[in-house]
Amino acid sequence: MDIITASDIAYAITLMKNNQHVWTQQFENACNEKKDEVTKVKTLKPLFTAGKGKKRTFGNSTWNDEGKEFFQETLEEGSKKGVENRKAPSRA
Repeated sequence: MDIITASDIAYAITLMKNNQHVWTQQFENACNEKKDEVTKVKTLKPLFTAGKGKKRTFGNSTWNDEGKEFFQETLEEGSKKGVENRKAPSRA
């Protein structure tokens, strides 16, 4: 765990929360296709990122305020539980 930081873990958790319901829906749709069941449901969108309509620019985030807040809370919670936010070792 010397290279993985608390920030890395918080980011991974935030990504999973952002997309979990989308992935679940995609999995269920794939299973229904195998069973020859066709159901029309509205495609779910990620919680914290729009994905469309925003031009990506260097240094700017596509995360909405709720996503940024969730990330920060997750990072702080990890810090409370003893996950250190260490810097990567320097290369000599």
